[in-house]
Amino acid sequence: MTATHPRHLRDISLKWKLLIPFLLLPAVLTVFLVVWAAYSLLQTLTGQEEVRIRDAYQYLQNRLELQLDFAAGLAEVAAADPAVQKAVAERDRETLKTLYLPIYQDLKRRVGVKQLHFHAYPPRSLIRLHQLDRYGDDLSDRLTILMTYETGETVSGMEVGLTGFGLRGVAPVYYQGHLVGTVEFGIGLENSFLERFKKDYGIDLTLYRFDPDASFPFHVLATTAPDRAHRAAMVYRTAMIDGTVTFQTTSGRDGNVAYLVGPLRNYTGHVAAVAELSRDRTEVLNQARFRIGQLAGAGLVSLLFSLLFVWRIARLFLAPIRVMVDQAEKITRGERAFQVQVVARDEFGTLAEALNRMLASLEGTQRKLRNQARDLEIRVQERTMELLQSEEKFRTLVDQIPLVVYRLEPGLIRSFVNSHIETLTGWPPEDQVGGPAVWSAAIHPRHRAQVVDAKARCLETGAVLDIEYALQDRRGREVDVLDHAVPILDDAGQVRYLEGYMIDIREQKRLREQTVKAEELKTLGEISSRLAHEFRNPISILGLSARRLTKTLGEASPATPYAQIMLEQTGRLEGIMNAIQTYLRPMGLERTLVPGAAFFGSLAEAAAGPVKTKDITLRLNLPEKQPDLYMDPVLMERALMNLIRNAVYQMPRRGVLTLQVTTGLKTTEIHLVYPAGYLPDDQLRHFFYPFTTEEADVHLVDLPLAPVI
Repeated sequence: MTATHPRHLRDISLKWKLLIPFLLLPAVLTVFLVVWAAYSLLQTLTGQEEVRIRDAYQYLQNRLELQLDFAAGLAEVAAADPAVQKAVAERDRETLKTLYLPIYQDLKRRVGVKQLHFHAYPPRSLIRLHQLDRYGDDLSDRLTILMTYETGETVSGMEVGLTGFGLRGVAPVYYQGHLVGTVEFGIGLENSFLERFKKDYGIDLTLYRFDPDASFPFHVLATTAPDRAHRAAMVYRTAMIDGTVTFQTTSGRDGNVAYLVGPLRNYTGHVAAVAELSRDRTEVLNQARFRIGQLAGAGLVSLLFSLLFVWRIARLFLAPIRVMVDQAEKITRGERAFQVQVVARDEFGTLAEALNRMLASLEGTQRKLRNQARDLEIRVQERTMELLQSEEKFRTLVDQIPLVVYRLEPGLIRSFVNSHIETLTGWPPEDQVGGPAVWSAAIHPRHRAQVVDAKARCLETGAVLDIEYALQDRRGREVDVLDHAVPILDDAGQVRYLEGYMIDIREQKRLREQTVKAEELKTLGEISSRLAHEFRNPISILGLSARRLTKTLGEASPATPYAQIMLEQTGRLEGIMNAIQTYLRPMGLERTLVPGAAFFGSLAEAAAGPVKTKDITLRLNLPEKQPDLYMDPVLMERALMNLIRNAVYQMPRRGVLTLQVTTGLKTTEIHLVYPAGYLPDDQLRHFFYPFTTEEADVHLVDLPLAPVI
């Protein structure tokens, strides 16, 4: 075999010297670009799928937290009911059934409450309103109930009970200062909950619970994809034991699926269940194949175009060379007057003489390059349209989230805010984009400077923003929000912008304040009960001693009047102690919408008895059109009746007591006008205190109810 000498390669035809490199290089570049573009496209689509599923996973956790807070709130409201406290203490199942079975049925129909369960202490089932025939069983294995007894506080979390796995909220029930039991509200993780999630995000959701006795140790609690394929058990075990969130994609026999497996934690921080979020990738892969096919087709067309282009160029290059060779031959024969110098045996010897002709041929090459540039520009425009469509889809997704999402750039310039800002404050989003003078106007004046300074520090230092403050909506009302933002840094570590969200926390603050108020009232009640118990014993002994002393001395004894004074003052002390207990007793309001005409008509009938005792005329001045009143009708009538009794007690006989009602835009005022004796300034300041009057009607011990209402 004879080796090819380099001189032989130099002597090959110029046509092949042009065709070989110009064909090989475009072919290699085309294959490389198609493979690289296909890989980049798949990576981009997979990354978008992962972001979408992780957002859905976070949304699932947030929704479960809201459900847990809702269950705990229901349990606390029921535990604060005095009737419930007494019934649980007395193990009165019928009273609990009468009071709360209609409430449970309404909550089950309206908001999906699955369990309402009252427990006795020590932990034992008292009554299940969702299963009335099951009660009396031992509940010492229920960790939420045990933790509630141990801490004396409300506990909420995911747990397995007799009726299955669900979201539980357990609150302690106190009666006369003692823990007598607990009340539990449960919200089930039914398919309806999962179907709502799938409808919101277009992602299938499956919930697993660990069952070591089963052949496949992870038991399906609920799913929106009954024909799904189980993933590797190790993925579920990692999520259950280590709390790891795993995102993977599959293809082939198990289908084209992108899925995320992550833990769901209970109230102790341990993993109680595993959530699997999956989404079919068939459409995404078909789209990717279509795009890759387009790229491959475009590459093939480009390669053929290059072949034709190079072939044409070679012909343009060789044609004048052949002409010049012929002319050189003619010169050798003496037919022409000029000579062509041949330096080598190939066509390079004629290149100098054909330079001008080559420039003319380059014009055609430039024309083809301009055509390629136009084709490239068209492709760039198409890609730009695709990016704009992707951005529009992202904005649509952000606008559907029930949070205010925004971006704040250096200089405190808000460049983006979603449409939920209008739902929260009434201000359209386009009015909330701009500098601090624009968006800070929606912040309440007392918080405005503090919030602007905090965001400026975050942009300067790169710190995370986490602050609670009040917005001011278009009507001037306060809207309490939690503002959380994180800085996005560039490669140099400088803050590019802040991305954050604001969430309405008015309901959370109301529940928190209600809980604090309930604790304060409970503490006051305990103190009053203990003080009353401590004072009542010596007072009772003094009263008994005074009565016996009066009987022993007789009416003729000079010490008898003093014994009578002791007896009267002892009775007065007992009345003051009753008044103090009433004043400090915890009280809850059950507000409802009540027709004004019916309420004041009932009040007039109830007041007819007390005013008749002193021949007093009750005069009612009521408006012709009385609005509906939002109040607790029982406690309001009781408070007004005590004020009327107090007025009757202070009025002279055959006086006139006027009850006048005036209505405003949002308020209703009730005025009691009557003649009374002289009241010092000190008594006027303490008018509602039941222990400041020297002589008082025994029925007025709960007069302090009026300022509570």
